[in-house]
Amino acid sequence: MATVTLPVDLPLVVHIGIGLYRELRWKPDGTTGQDFTGWTALLLIGPRCGTAVAQLDTDTGGGLTLDEDGLITVTLDAVASETLPSGELYYQLDLTPPDPDPPIRFLTGRLSVICGISPAAP
Repeated sequence: MATVTLPVDLPLVVHIGIGLYRELRWKPDGTTGQDFTGWTALLLIGPRCGTAVAQLDTDTGGGLTLDEDGLITVTLDAVASETLPSGELYYQLDLTPPDPDPPIRFLTGRLSVICGISPAAP
């Protein structure tokens, strides 16, 4: 079994007006999903260096969920996707175990924000 070093670099794509839905499962030992009971998560979106332009989190029910079998669900709805500037952004997903453990940087990567084609005027 190959060892995976965290954070994992995973490119993502958001289509403006459609959004993003992605499910990931973390199995630290390669077979058993991580029990996320009591954990929180925070995903920040923004320029490579600077201030986030959007965030998803588990604390407010804002686009991230964690379950007891290692499933991480990331949801950015169509309306929220319209607030992102088109082009290339970056993101980072931090998972925080119950106290007193520090956060774990789980995912990072490019986030391509793609603007769709509008219908031609009549």
